[in-house]
Amino acid sequence: MKVSETWLREWVNPAISGEQIASQLTMAGLEVDSRSPVAGEFSHVVVAHVIQTAAHPQADKLTLCDIDAGTNTIIKVVCGASNVRPGLKVALALPGAHLPGDFVIKESMLRGQISQGMLCSVSELGIDERSEGILELPMDAPIGMDIRDYLKLNDYVLDLDLTPNRADCFSMLGVARELAALNNMPFQSIPTQEIPPTSDEKLHIDVKEPKACPQYCSRIIRGIRLDSTTPLWITERLRRGGIRAKHPVVDVLNYVMLELGQPMHAFDLKKIEGNIEARYGTPEETLVLLDGQDIKLDDQVLVIADLKKPLAIAGVMGGEESAVQEETTDILLESAFFNPLVIAGVARRYGLSSDSSQRFERGVDPALQIRALERATELLQTIVGGSIGPINHVHTSAYLPKTVTVLFNPKKVKTLTGLDIPLSDMTAMLEGLGMIVVPKDQVWHVTVPSHRFDIALDVDLVEEIIRLYGYGNIQSNPATTTLKLGEINPSEQLSTKLALFLTGRGYHETISYSFVDPAFQEAIFPGTETMQLLNPISSELSQMRVSLW
Repeated sequence: MKVSETWLREWVNPAISGEQIASQLTMAGLEVDSRSPVAGEFSHVVVAHVIQTAAHPQADKLTLCDIDAGTNTIIKVVCGASNVRPGLKVALALPGAHLPGDFVIKESMLRGQISQGMLCSVSELGIDERSEGILELPMDAPIGMDIRDYLKLNDYVLDLDLTPNRADCFSMLGVARELAALNNMPFQSIPTQEIPPTSDEKLHIDVKEPKACPQYCSRIIRGIRLDSTTPLWITERLRRGGIRAKHPVVDVLNYVMLELGQPMHAFDLKKIEGNIEARYGTPEETLVLLDGQDIKLDDQVLVIADLKKPLAIAGVMGGEESAVQEETTDILLESAFFNPLVIAGVARRYGLSSDSSQRFERGVDPALQIRALERATELLQTIVGGSIGPINHVHTSAYLPKTVTVLFNPKKVKTLTGLDIPLSDMTAMLEGLGMIVVPKDQVWHVTVPSHRFDIALDVDLVEEIIRLYGYGNIQSNPATTTLKLGEINPSEQLSTKLALFLTGRGYHETISYSFVDPAFQEAIFPGTETMQLLNPISSELSQMRVSLW
């Protein structure tokens, strides 16, 4: 999970440095692998406006540009990018600018024409590894403004390596909640606006497998604007989250996934024939996925389908045919809760890995679906418009995760850890994580929030308290005990003597892999039946050995 530090501080902003935030999260079990700047080191790059262009008289692939950079003079720039054109807002490196790679911009002559700066691409600014032409900025970008300030590039990305039990932190919401609890700060989640529908159109949802899909929410939006573009602030946050912008509708759904942790999908409504079904596939069905892979389905694969064909592998990846395209005007939004075991099995089987499956196979908060749908609708209204239908909510509560209440004796903290933590501090820690604590005599009744489905026992609560208390605050005490020499097992004595005997005569002990090179094994044991690894370390270690030879 990649987390923008600037975005995180919009949720909760403790008075500590970015390095300290990374250290806090790591020590709390959310390991931060790296803290990286979102762009390279550069200076004197500003927002500029291309006034007019002309072909270079001596070079077919170069263009002469007149640039307004807010300096009250027209700046002459020679540019080799194919996408430069009049009216464009661009990033201009002025003379004296330092770009990544210790590259200094100077006024120079290019094929007999003066160039007083350089129009930059995202790769030249160290924003991305690849680029297609110069960076194109929104038309409302203020001329002359430093590009670092305009794009908020003085930011860092924290790369979190989450353990499988902490699926709740696959979102800004989850990480911010943790950071607030670690710093004993009040946490107020960003409110979601409820969008009133402007039409009464619904699509019937038939959940044939409620155990696999206990909750499915959908909403129709008709008449979205085809000329809409994704706002820069969303594309930048997606980029820092490791996701490329594709289409305004898809970008909004990905943004909400990063924000709240709920994966969603959008179907082209015109490609849906009849109602929507959540069912298992059949052996004769196939589906072309968004990545172009053509897969065969069966009765172990949960799919979202219409009355005639499958549309998507539930919770894993959508189909190419029903995906939102540039010409799409009517969409069906999906926000669902899928059984994690059903999703995990399918993703592994097809060797698929998506942002959606990564979250669903670990578990998504069952209380998020409607909230995420409303949040996506709110953003889509401001970006693509359209007529909004009501939310169609289909659920089977019997198969949704139940609310967990743990009976907890606070004395168990000292029994297991030796730490004497005040009861008020322990209460504050648990409540800071969203739990409801009700003391009853010597035992507390602790109600666990729906996003923490990894907590079920009282020892889990002890772990949470110690985690927030800080492992570094646990004092080590010297042990006072009587030491007694052990006895060496006779078989171990024999093994040691044999090893000494053999090494004394020039032998070497080797501990080798159980995996070998298929070509090497075939040469020694031709025609022998072998077992191939599905996910080998390398091609030279991709087959189980059939002999120690």
